[in-house]
Order: sequence, then C-alpha cells, then structure tokens
Amino acid sequence: MAGNIPFTLALDVAHNRPVPYHLPLVNGFVPGYEVVVVGQVQHGADRFHINLESSTQDVIFHFNPRFHDGVIVRNSKFNGAWGAEERGGGLQMRPGQEFRINIVAEHDGYRVYVNGAFFTLYKHRQGNSLVHQLLIDGNVSIRQLVYYSTLLGIGYPLRSDCNIALQHSLPPGSEITLVGTPQPHLDRFSVNLESAGGAEKALHFNPRFNDGVVVRNSFLNGGWGPEERDGGLPLRKGAKFTLNIRCDPDGYRVSFMIFSSH
Repeated sequence: MAGNIPFTLALDVAHNRPVPYHLPLVNGFVPGYEVVVVGQVQHGADRFHINLESSTQDVIFHFNPRFHDGVIVRNSKFNGAWGAEERGGGLQMRPGQEFRINIVAEHDGYRVYVNGAFFTLYKHRQGNSLVHQLLIDGNVSIRQLVYYSTLLGIGYPLRSDCNIALQHSLPPGSEITLVGTPQPHLDRFSVNLESAGGAEKALHFNPRFNDGVVVRNSFLNGGWGPEERDGGLPLRKGAKFTLNIRCDPDGYRVSFMIFSSH
C-alpha cells in the first residue's frame, strides 16, 4: 500500500456465522477499537441485539433494535440489573433489509453508526475496560463481522510503501478489510495484492483523485495489462472509509462504505 493515508487492519473477521454468536475481543474494547457488523434482518423479525459483555456476563452496552416497537433500545446490565433505557433516534432498518452497524470505542462512550450515518453516542456507565466479548443474537443473519484497531501496525499516515505479509494465499471466500482516511492534499494511493517480493500484482487498486477514477489492473509476466477505469470515484478526501476486497472464484469483488461526517 502506498500513499499518505492511515490504514488499519482487521484483527478478527467472521463470515456467515449462525446466531447466537460470541466473538472474544482478545485486546479488549478501549478507545482506538471498532467493530463492524454487516448482516440482514430476518423477514418477520421482532428484534435482535448486539452486546458488549464482560467476563462476568455484565452487559456493558446493549444495542437492541425492536421492530414491533419501532425503536433501538440501548442499555447496560450490571450485577443482574438493567439500567435506564435510552430509546431516542428512531429505527433505521427494516425486516428483510441488509444493514451495517459500526460501534466505535471512545473515551466518553460508544459512538454508533447505522448504514454509514451517525446514530448515537452511548455514554459509559462503568468505564470501557470491562469488555471481553461481543454477542449477537436474535432474528438476524450475520454476513460479516470485523474487529479492528487503529492502534495496530500501520495506524498512522504512510509516507512510503508499506508491505504486509499475508500468512497464506487468498482462496475464494476470503476477504481483506482496510479502514482509512485520504489526506486532504492526496493525489492518489494504491492497494496491491502481489506475490512474494512484489514481482507480480494480481490486483492493483489505485484511486486517483485528480482524475476522478479508480484504476484497476494487474502486473503479470513483467507487464501491465489493460486498465479498468469505469465506476467513478466513490472516495472523498478527508472522509473515512472501509474498503473490502473479497476473493471470488472468478476475480476480486471490491466494495466501499463511506462514513458520514459528524
């Protein structure tokens, strides 16, 4: 990866998991960490929930869309007792609909985004150092779950090429998720999937802001192939995004999520 852009890497990624699903948050969930849940609400659903829990089953943060009531309830449970519910903000999803929920750990609470738009800031009730696992349950299907940190590896503006060795090849069904923010003065950056030593590039993904395009190409047997340039440029300078690259049997499927400013 090259260009002046801060990136983070996923710590743990789950795909198409049955519920209830528990994900150990091995490094906790303190400021600098985020979870992304992509899924689909089941048809005829009543409710589902996402919990951030302690090792003693206290619920530090309970995020609970209730479709029959038209609300998303937020709460905490300590020593077996629920606290006061927070219910404002409406319900930005429907049964049968796909969704993306981002929960960002901050010093004063958990900042939540629904489908890329800011939804709420849930203030800490007993600090943020207690979280040890994430639980998802209810009338929902999980498509993707990402747990990552901006504190790891390359969570700072890159001034030169940064190479990350993958522990194994990318078979069909595997995915890579990157999170970043293009710097305001940026002209372009690139993400390459390449062989050991970089002699060949299976995928060259190259947003070019001055040209308004995302160039895709491959460098094989010592030469570049024909460029693919259609699709426009969905990225914006200064706007945080997630970039997901999925390996399919016939190629690479690339998708973006742009975070709304707040």
